[in-house]
Amino acid sequence: MPDEKDAATVIIKNLGRVVAEIRTAKGVSQTSLAKIMGIPVQQISGIETGTGNPTLRSITAFAVALEVEVIDLLKKPTGGKSKLGPGRKKKALG
Repeated sequence: MPDEKDAATVIIKNLGRVVAEIRTAKGVSQTSLAKIMGIPVQQISGIETGTGNPTLRSITAFAVALEVEVIDLLKKPTGGKSKLGPGRKKKALG
């Protein structure tokens, strides 16, 4: 069984991959998402690459900005085939 640090690292990396999958599935650039969220694009990049350490508040902000549920961000990545679910079709955010 992985230790707590290893488990957290996996969750953070998966979260970043899922954010990127959902963002790209919705046709939103990192720059556009950063503007919607009011944060630097470097923070978006850091989360997506797994080098950032997101707080619960920032995870919630990503969910709101991407128009998904928080739980959707905590699922395993699909390898680029985002399953947006019912009512979560590709659309312009904002």
